[in-house]
Amino acid sequence: MLKYDLLEDNLITHSEGKLSAFNVKFIPDFITSFSIYNRNFVKLVDIYLQLSGNGFFEEAYLGNQLKLYIKHSKRKKDKALNSGVQY
Repeated sequence: MLKYDLLEDNLITHSEGKLSAFNVKFIPDFITSFSIYNRNFVKLVDIYLQLSGNGFFEEAYLGNQLKLYIKHSKRKKDKALNSGVQY
């Protein structure tokens, strides 16, 4: 089972077998594309958009003359609580 961590922009899987309690983070440099829930994601490396992360984009539309990609992301917010800080 694959998961896409939007906060860290990483692809994660859950290990199977005796070590099934651990999540495994893939090395982004070795991933060019992946699919989750019938959505295709590709790594765009030849563009510069001033975006943080590993460059994974969802393929929203692929036409003959136009290609549309979506960059999904999340930002971490600090929330002050009486007992400390929540992320």
